[in-house]
This record gives sequence, structure tokens and C-alpha cells, in this order.
Amino acid sequence: VLLIILLAELILLILFFVYTDKVNENARRDLKEGLVLYNTDNNAGLRDAWNTIQGEWRCCGVMNHNDWYVALHENVVPDRCCQQVFPGCGRNASNAFWTRLTMILLFIFGHRMPFFLSIFDDILNYDVFCP
Repeated sequence: VLLIILLAELILLILFFVYTDKVNENARRDLKEGLVLYNTDNNAGLRDAWNTIQGEWRCCGVMNHNDWYVALHENVVPDRCCQQVFPGCGRNASNAFWTRLTMILLFIFGHRMPFFLSIFDDILNYDVFCP
């Protein structure tokens, strides 16, 4: 029984090395087909998956950013490819600064404003008692 398991493992190991290139080629082809579907309707899950992968792994495209040029038929990459915001990177990269600024202001006004208003109210309602 152990000899059969050993032979099976050896056969699987040989098959792995023989077909590794074919598996990699098929995976690249399938991933590039996924790039083409990135901006199509009803593919929000695929778009979110690509955005998550590119953001967390700090990569862009399958092999490099040029994959997006072919997939989108223009010299642009998704915003998530832009790890650092600079003009010309992504479709809406110029809006990224304003988006971040807006989020910071919303945080300040949404979470800190009630605190400051309560202090202001205490100041207005402060009664001075003289003995």
C-alpha cells in the first residue's frame, strides 16, 4: 500500500512539472479575459476582486500595467493601480486628493463637531456665581 502511495506521489510530481507551463499559460489567459470584462455591466464582483487584489498585492494587471492598455483599448489603468496619486495615473486619479480631503472633513465635522458644540453650549450657559 505504501509503495502504491509513493508511486502515485511520484507520478503527480512528474505531472506537476510537465504541466506547470500549461497551467500558467491558461491562468494568464483567463486572467487577461477577466481584465476585458472589468468595465462591463453586471461584473461588479469581478471589478471588486481586481481592485482588492491590485490594492493588497500592490500590483497592476496580470503581468504588468500594459495588460490594462490592451484590455481597455486605451492608455489608462484603473484607479486602484495607482499606488501613489500623480497626474495621468488612472481615470479619476486627480479626484483622489479631493476624495481624501472630503473624507477627512466629514470625519472632523461628523465626529468632532458635536463635542465642540457641547463645549460652546456650556460656555454660553455658564453662570457666574459671586459669593
